[in-house]
Amino acid sequence: INCVILPLRLALPRAGNVEVNESQYAIHLESFSHLNDLLSNRGQLTSLIIIFMAECLLCGGSSMRDEALQTGVIHSLVNLIRKVLIRGARLGAFEMNDDENHSNSRQNR
Repeated sequence: INCVILPLRLALPRAGNVEVNESQYAIHLESFSHLNDLLSNRGQLTSLIIIFMAECLLCGGSSMRDEALQTGVIHSLVNLIRKVLIRGARLGAFEMNDDENHSNSRQNR
């Protein structure tokens, strides 16, 4: 069940500001790709991860729910989604270009 939240974890950089070697730098660069995948198409992949987690908990029975509560995967899911959204907002992933803003304002009238 922890594998479900792996894409969210991969979208976040490791702790610290300085990459010590090239592999850490490569992982940092890949995190931007993972972040884009999660937030593109209005966050469709992120919403599918949430739906899949809910289905696992609903269909998995009491043992699945107990495992989720004991391992804290629900808490981890919520925190990772929050961190991904914050990082996406800081990097401007939610800003629409002027054409989209203009068409949306026309539709709202």
